[in-house]
Amino acid sequence: MTHEMAVRGGFMSRPALAVLPGPTLRVSTIRLVQFGFVADAVVTASAEPGIVTFTLCEDGLENYKELVRLARRDKTKLVQVLRKHRQRIMELTGALVIRAGFQPGDALDLSASTGLIQIRRLLS
Repeated sequence: MTHEMAVRGGFMSRPALAVLPGPTLRVSTIRLVQFGFVADAVVTASAEPGIVTFTLCEDGLENYKELVRLARRDKTKLVQVLRKHRQRIMELTGALVIRAGFQPGDALDLSASTGLIQIRRLLS
């Protein structure tokens, strides 16, 4: 599943992506569940120029100490999927958003499969 859209906030029936001041990247949609990103799931986030990748952690909170150790070693960040009304929300802030080079107003492409979401900045 791939979606292309300008970066904006708000509710959409397809994944809503927003780069907010701070810097913050927000992914919010009820469709996260289709790819295994259920409420309270733990996800690792990694970034490289132009790309942010969210990977679902199979063990979740049962092995949190090990997840923290791996995140520090791999320079990734742990993110928890939140539930707000019917939507699932993941937010990534700080250094990884900067590393990806995402800015408010960027056009982004979201690709998703079970346990994996990649967000790419589209060149204008």
